[in-house]
Amino acid sequence: MLTIIACSPIISSTTAKSESTVTSKALRERLMEKVEAFEKTQSEYLFVLDGYLVAPHEVAKLKELKPSDLIVVEVLSQQAAKAIYGDEAKENTVLINTSNMNSKQMP
Repeated sequence: MLTIIACSPIISSTTAKSESTVTSKALRERLMEKVEAFEKTQSEYLFVLDGYLVAPHEVAKLKELKPSDLIVVEVLSQQAAKAIYGDEAKENTVLINTSNMNSKQMP
């Protein structure tokens, strides 16, 4: 089961950008909730930024993302995360797509 916080990454980038403009603050708030929860219980979270796994010591850098850069923030169910990420999957796997998807560097 996939809990969608924002639009799906399958939606065209034009549609995603128009919807993310309206919800960019909400996306950032959701992301900050997950980052703060991670800081309390690190073992239960996996963050994936633009297709790259975020190392646990770099999760705090996600707080530097600008609301306008966020396109999608999704939380995968444990079963879906396990199917995609195998042993790397955690109870809470958070997928984040930004407008800088071609960049491999954290903010």
